[in-house]
Order: sequence, then C-alpha cells, then structure tokens
Amino acid sequence: MRFKKLGKVLLTMGLAACMSMSMFACGTGDDTANGGGATNVDQTPTKLDTPVVTVSGTTATWEAIENASGYEYSLDGGKTFTKITETTVDTQGKDIIVRAAGDGVNYRHSNWSGEVIVGGEETPDTPGTPDTPDTPDTPGTPGTPDTPDTPDTPVAVKLTTPTVTISETGLATWEAQTGAVKYEYSWDRGFTIHGETTEVSVQLTNGRPIVVRAVG
Repeated sequence: MRFKKLGKVLLTMGLAACMSMSMFACGTGDDTANGGGATNVDQTPTKLDTPVVTVSGTTATWEAIENASGYEYSLDGGKTFTKITETTVDTQGKDIIVRAAGDGVNYRHSNWSGEVIVGGEETPDTPGTPDTPDTPDTPGTPGTPDTPDTPDTPVAVKLTTPTVTISETGLATWEAQTGAVKYEYSWDRGFTIHGETTEVSVQLTNGRPIVVRAVG
C-alpha cells in the first residue's frame, strides 16, 4: 500500500510539472504574429507633375500642380531660382523655366518645364509700294498706254513661337504651327541651332533644356 500511494504522489507531481512547462512555453513564444514587432515601410516620395508654362507679354502663367508646396522659377537657365506660391510671375522680358516644389517627405520636385522664350513685338508689315500714276496723253498724238501698276511687296507673316512641354521621360513636344515647314531646336537658348525636324517632338538626353522655333 505504501508503494501504491508513493506511486500516485510521484505521478501527480510529474503531471503538475509538465503542465507548468507547457504554460511557460506558451507565454514565452515569438509574439511577432500578435503585433509585438513592427515593420518599417520605406516609401519613396512621389514626383510632382511638371508645370506647363505659357507667356502673354511678359507675364508667365501655369496651372496649379496638385500637392505642390510652391513653385521655383529661373530667368537664367537654372543657374539661380526663386521660390513662390503663386502660379504667375513677371518675367521682366527674360526667358523662363518653372518647376513644382515638393515637401521633401511625401513629394519631390518636378522636372523643370521647357524653357519658354519671351518674344518681342512683331515686325510691322512692309507697306505696299504705291501705284505709279498714269502718264497723261500727249495732245494730238495717240494716247500713251498706262504704265502697269507695280505689284505690292509680299507681307511676311511672323510664325507663332511653339510652347514646349517636357514629359517625365524627357520627351519635348509642341503643337504644330500654321505655316511652319520645319522646326529648329537648340540646347543653349538659341545661340546655336543643334538640329531641325519636321516632327513636333524631340527626345532629350541628360536633362538638357531646349528651345524651339517654327520655320516657314
């Protein structure tokens, strides 16, 4: 009987120890699945859309860009720039480029817009040459035929300057201009003509600025 009782006591102690170890194992397991750990997600800031700039006289304007904290513009090809919150600026008669400014956290700056050349006044039309007056008839002699009128000098029409838009992939595009037979483009603000095309787009490389003019 004493051995039976001793066996029951040992069995009870063994079961208690096993249950204790099971509870300890459940309480010290990896709690990642229960929200004990956090994973940081690296979010890349979104690049803002590039403004499309138009110029009337010396005033440059563009549509507001969603999520932009402001705008930066340059009147010297990007060497220096000024930050504003408006969508219009006086160019002082200088060429201009504009980009949307991001907050540096969720949004980053857009590409610079294509350089917009501020045109001066159009060349006035050349007036036509006045008609030569008729030579009067000599009395008593057959009349001298009238001298034919001198035709008017053709009037040269200045073509409209294309408005250039640059996509995020660096493709510069513009609208076809009435009367243009080709387009010349330059990388150095028009000091040197680097190429010509009959298309209305040019693929840029290395982030170059571009200016375009229509040729009749």
